[in-house]
Amino acid sequence: MMVIPQISNFRIVIAIGGCLVFLFSFFAISSYLEVQEKSKLLAQEKKLILYELSEMIDSYDTINVLNDSLSLQLKLSKDRLIATRDSVRELKFDRDLISRFRTQLKNLKNDRDNMIHVVQSLEAENQLLKTEQLDYVTAIKTRDSLNALIEKKYNHLLNKKEEQPPLNIRSLFVSNLKVQGAKRVNSKQRVIDTRFARRTKKFHVEFTIVKNKTLSKGSKTFYIQILDNKMNVVANKGTVEFGKKSLIYSGKTTANYTGKETKVSCIVEKDDIEKLKPGNYNVSIIYQGDVVSSTLVELK
Repeated sequence: MMVIPQISNFRIVIAIGGCLVFLFSFFAISSYLEVQEKSKLLAQEKKLILYELSEMIDSYDTINVLNDSLSLQLKLSKDRLIATRDSVRELKFDRDLISRFRTQLKNLKNDRDNMIHVVQSLEAENQLLKTEQLDYVTAIKTRDSLNALIEKKYNHLLNKKEEQPPLNIRSLFVSNLKVQGAKRVNSKQRVIDTRFARRTKKFHVEFTIVKNKTLSKGSKTFYIQILDNKMNVVANKGTVEFGKKSLIYSGKTTANYTGKETKVSCIVEKDDIEKLKPGNYNVSIIYQGDVVSSTLVELK
């Protein structure tokens, strides 16, 4: 009769021990699963950071820069990214490291975006310089072509000794030719000049008749021809004949030569519907069918 209570107590101890083992196992497994889940999340975060770093490194290979200083800055920035990626691969991550590398990754992205912005700005400036250079080359070619035509014309006249031009043509010279785009003429007869094609409503032309004793005094009529870079006549006012030659002119002016140096100023009006484009415009002064002076004016 005394054995039965001892057996009951033993069973109770076994039951309590079993419960404790079960609870301990449950918490151990829960802790293990939680650690595994955190490790998995950290591994995914690490993989994502490595992917973003690799993508940023590859983006540097698509940037072409001719500037040596900027190229060096790009290389240093890329090297920093590579060093950061290597560090990420080697380190064992925790939440603090994840946060630190996320901040560092954000700063590296900002550096890269700033560099790309600088590169794009330089490319835009280079493109503008190339366009200006092309316009300059076009203007030089136009000038050379015009000079060649003038030289050919005068050589032809010099070879024809039996057909010497009249004295007043040979002795009339023009200097200080100056041409500017103009917006308007104000109430005080002051010309408001402009350098922009879209604002140009007129052309302001100024030149000087050089003093020459062999040049006869009296009224001198000058025709002005303005050509765009496609050799089209701007502000077409009609055609005038000089013997067998004809001229499409943009404007004309008359000056009274009194035997002294004479300054001439005139305005060439264009049609309101005629739109001017940025570029170089060739302006020639013609007297009795011959070009006595020419220049280029650039409108932006």
